[in-house]
Amino acid sequence: MRLNWMERGNQLKEFESSWSIMEKMKAENFVSSKQLLEVYGHENSNVHKSAIVGKRHLNLWTLEGFDHLNLETALGFSLIQHINHYKRVLTHMFPSNINPELLFRDTVYYCRECLECGYHNLLHQFKLLHKCPIHQIDLEYICNECRNPIPYLLSSHKYENGFLCSCGESLLESNIKKYDSNHHQNLSLKDSFVRSWIEMNEDEASVLRSTPMFKPFIENNPLVIHHLLNITKQKNLVYYSEKNSNQWNKLDTNERHKELFESICQITKSFEAYLFKTVLKDHKHCIKRFTGLFKRKGEPFPEICPYAYSYVFWKESFYNINPFQNNINVAKKNNIVQFELPVYYQEDALKELLIYMNNNDYRETRWYMSHLVWELATYHFDNWLNIANIYAKKKIKPKPNFDFDYDYNSIVIFPRRSNRLEKHSVNALTWRELECPYVLNKKRDIEEISHLPMRLAITNGNEEDK
Repeated sequence: MRLNWMERGNQLKEFESSWSIMEKMKAENFVSSKQLLEVYGHENSNVHKSAIVGKRHLNLWTLEGFDHLNLETALGFSLIQHINHYKRVLTHMFPSNINPELLFRDTVYYCRECLECGYHNLLHQFKLLHKCPIHQIDLEYICNECRNPIPYLLSSHKYENGFLCSCGESLLESNIKKYDSNHHQNLSLKDSFVRSWIEMNEDEASVLRSTPMFKPFIENNPLVIHHLLNITKQKNLVYYSEKNSNQWNKLDTNERHKELFESICQITKSFEAYLFKTVLKDHKHCIKRFTGLFKRKGEPFPEICPYAYSYVFWKESFYNINPFQNNINVAKKNNIVQFELPVYYQEDALKELLIYMNNNDYRETRWYMSHLVWELATYHFDNWLNIANIYAKKKIKPKPNFDFDYDYNSIVIFPRRSNRLEKHSVNALTWRELECPYVLNKKRDIEEISHLPMRLAITNGNEEDK
């Protein structure tokens, strides 16, 4: 087999992915992945001896199955250097608590217009992007035939062609050879935000590198690049933390950990007080009715106020308590272990961030965590209002997936400048307006009695589970 690459007029394009290059090589030579590895694979890959090629040798990030020198000689450039260069371009501005390897998808995301040009962009694999920065259309991530995702690997199927799913379906709408006439098309980036991200200067990048980032805000926010670019331009500033002094106090003693735990407890207590002064002001009776599960004997469970529903299940999921069986107030703790927090929601991500900030000034860390927990509590409660708008009437509690996307208005970033943290936000949240069934009748009927064992009637479930 002779590799057709430069001979066919192919030119390595900006951000072209290794998946794109390998699939193009297979398409133009009518070979399978295994046959490609037999010619350009590493001697230790055992491709010749085994009928099955392991995932390690199909990895398109490390190219572990290939002889890099052999491949470089054939291509006319180092593919591994090409990949690593563009990965650095996209991730060099992140702080050390964000693993750059985890910012890339492990299944193929692609733009159909790009594929018709025989091209796949590494930016399509970057988790911070959801649209093609060239054609500005939504990225696709499954095969249209079998509806399955496509692993970002050198494909393991035996078909002697490229740009195919393992089911045999072509990812190209037109004949695979038609991209020959398209490969000279202009594939320059048209998304100005993506271009600004790539061309970020060192001063802007250093601001982000010194910013302690809460990982879920980065991983689950479709507009995170817009937000982070605004941070580098000093937009949407709310206010500052205190400047660090020469007296440096680390979070390195049990006493400090206890102080932080109690400080966050106070924040959550203040947040609940804020709820009862605002959105829950007229629904305290609804909460008592719901947590006591009051109803007339022999009659079905009455309507549930969506505000009470939101508060009760917000509290259950935020603290990991059962408000129908436990005291609705969160219990105090005396023996606080290192990095322990009084909240359950996003606990692992918060602890990971706290460990990362362990060497920071303690007062700065406390300020940061207090503000972050308040924002998380706010957004989490707003999501329960959204859930309640649908499920309170059905008298069921769904099994919500709290790995949802954080929208542009919900995230808060804390960049460091001039030896202090800043708090940046977009807009203040306005609570949703829901319809309370007891707005004209706040008093509970004297014939209604508590049926707490009926907690089972509002368990996790589907439509039929009531």
